Amino acid sequence: FRRVLFRSPPTITNLKVTSPNWGDGYNILNIPNHQSTVSGRPTVGGNLKVSADFADDVILTNVISYLPGRGFFDQSEYTPTPVNNGTWQPVPQGNYSVAWDTKNGVDWRAVPDGDYTFMFEARDGDEGQNQHQNSTTVPVNLTVDNTAPTVAFTGTTPADGATVSGTINVQGDFNDVNGLMNTDIGIHAIAWYCHTDWPAVGTKSCSIDTTTLPEGPQQITMNGRDKAGNTFQVFRSITVNNDPPVITGTTFNEEPSGQSVLTNGFTDSQNFVFNLSSTGDTTRYQLKYWNDIDGSPYKEASPWNPSDLAGYSTGLGVYHDNFTQGNGKHYFSFSACDGTGNCSDYGAPFVVTFDNVDPSVPV
Repeated sequence: FRRVLFRSPPTITNLKVTSPNWGDGYNILNIPNHQSTVSGRPTVGGNLKVSADFADDVILTNVISYLPGRGFFDQSEYTPTPVNNGTWQPVPQGNYSVAWDTKNGVDWRAVPDGDYTFMFEARDGDEGQNQHQNSTTVPVNLTVDNTAPTVAFTGTTPADGATVSGTINVQGDFNDVNGLMNTDIGIHAIAWYCHTDWPAVGTKSCSIDTTTLPEGPQQITMNGRDKAGNTFQVFRSITVNNDPPVITGTTFNEEPSGQSVLTNGFTDSQNFVFNLSSTGDTTRYQLKYWNDIDGSPYKEASPWNPSDLAGYSTGLGVYHDNFTQGNGKHYFSFSACDGTGNCSDYGAPFVVTFDNVDPSVPV
């Protein structure tokens, strides 16, 4: 006559799924936002560790882990000991863990992206007998995703190789079939300027003040991480230029004689030309012009202020004009600008007195 114990089945508790893609400290099953499009099914990838605590009120005979339809990961059984034949050594109660490399595992362990059910099973038995009596199974429903998200520059993002200044707006599309964990937009090796956790897929924008960056070559960087921890980065090269050009020379010559006139000098030539020089990245010059002539609308508080002298030039820095406002003192203040919109301050005015009226001689 064999004594049979009728009791509760074994228990499987404290179930955890962790991944280096997240960091081993994260229990993915306990993270509310870590869901795919299937409600309640965490999205995972890479090398997983699945663990749980196994217990029974008397004896555990089996601890089994498997993927239905594919194979067994591990199995610990209640087996006779060679030292004392006829007695049974129980399976130790406690925590058991299984390593599952979903991407590069051997044989069937490497699986295509998709939905899977990982199974833990515990069996107990009679005291002193290798007789299974009760069993408990716990399914772990998972979506395996080893495909990186897609990340691409779009919209107002500066072109690759562009020279930029001031504030730029970076835009990118971030997408993943199972959803995103986070997105980042920034400057490589300097800072992430826009970070979003658990964002919806789609377009993200980020304003970056380039005046806070070192001058010269930089890389705009966008990084997307999906719910399984897969990442993908894209880069775009830019050159930061927030330093305006510097005007290094200003000369005035009468036309057509070519006679040079210094600032605060006098001329009776109706036509003139300025030759301007500046640092090498200048692309245009702008002007503030005023005078002291009665009736003229151009005064220091309301000057004539063309933003580009190209229409008056035969070449960059060559400004042709004439004294249309009449006799008097004329003031010319120049500024140099580069292709990204950096402009120097208007310099001290070049002053010329135009007088083409002969002096009267009393008779």
